[in-house]
Amino acid sequence: MSTMVGTIREKVEYVYSPERNGEWIIFRESLQDRSLLDVPEDVYVMNMRAAYLELIGGTMMHALGGMAALHNRASEVMENYQCFSSAIEQQERAEQMVKLKDIYNKAFGSSRDGVRALVQEFNRRVAGGKMSARSQDVLHEHFMAASLPMLNAFRQADGGAGGTMRGTGCLLLLAGGLSIAFSSIYIMTQLGQ
Repeated sequence: MSTMVGTIREKVEYVYSPERNGEWIIFRESLQDRSLLDVPEDVYVMNMRAAYLELIGGTMMHALGGMAALHNRASEVMENYQCFSSAIEQQERAEQMVKLKDIYNKAFGSSRDGVRALVQEFNRRVAGGKMSARSQDVLHEHFMAASLPMLNAFRQADGGAGGTMRGTGCLLLLAGGLSIAFSSIYIMTQLGQ
């Protein structure tokens, strides 16, 4: 198994893990946004998962060289996307998740700030457009922070110089109106590092 294939599977499996679900629930509670707290947990988690799967696909594509890779490395890009799709299809509720991820993919691709577009789609689908501006900003920061270690992991898997950042995301907690970002330490222990 190639390093890229292993990284893809690792990222997708973690997005489906109980640990990740727990992080998302803590994140939702920390926002203290009634529009999110009133949403059934399974709906919230499924949409977070779909948004994260879109982040995985986007960061993988960026690490491979962006749109230029479709010309320079087309077969490799297609092989990696097939692996990505296959990893999702092996999970529970795969058909529903693929459709939901595709909705987030369209949102991501519709804007120069794809992550902001993800947040807007999440707000529309999950909270009926009622998330506070503060919650939307924090969710945007959360998605951006989660993207950086994903990008690093894919660059390393592709043989690039991605640095040494570890983990698959960032958990934002709100305390007294201040947002504090910290890396998810137990991710490192899960990965045996």
